[in-house]
Amino acid sequence: MSVQPENLNEIIDLLKQEAEAVKNIPVSDSYLKAVDLIYQKVHKEGGKVIASGMGKAGQIAENIATTLSSTGTPAVFLHPSEAQHGDLGVIRENDCFLFCPIRVKHAKYLNWFNLRTIFTQRFLL
Repeated sequence: MSVQPENLNEIIDLLKQEAEAVKNIPVSDSYLKAVDLIYQKVHKEGGKVIASGMGKAGQIAENIATTLSSTGTPAVFLHPSEAQHGDLGVIRENDCFLFCPIRVKHAKYLNWFNLRTIFTQRFLL
């Protein structure tokens, strides 16, 4: 497969769109609080990030956990339905949750969140 000059323009346009999207990601006070929480709980107190979500949001959460882990921040992915069927054992003191709900209907999976609240801090993406 060879790249034709007209394809280069499409690629450049696509990269410009992606760059613009990244520039428009809102960075608020809650973002800073989440970063501080991760730093405190994981890097100071020895916990890990537990990322979770359903469907496409779950795939994003899994990618976040993988990226964090590969860059030196201990992290795992916990599928919400698996958590309800025994995988809550992965949760330890000082862990923090990153829950990525994509729809309001997924809020029902937050019920298992309450099972380990005493041991963990959590935040939503």
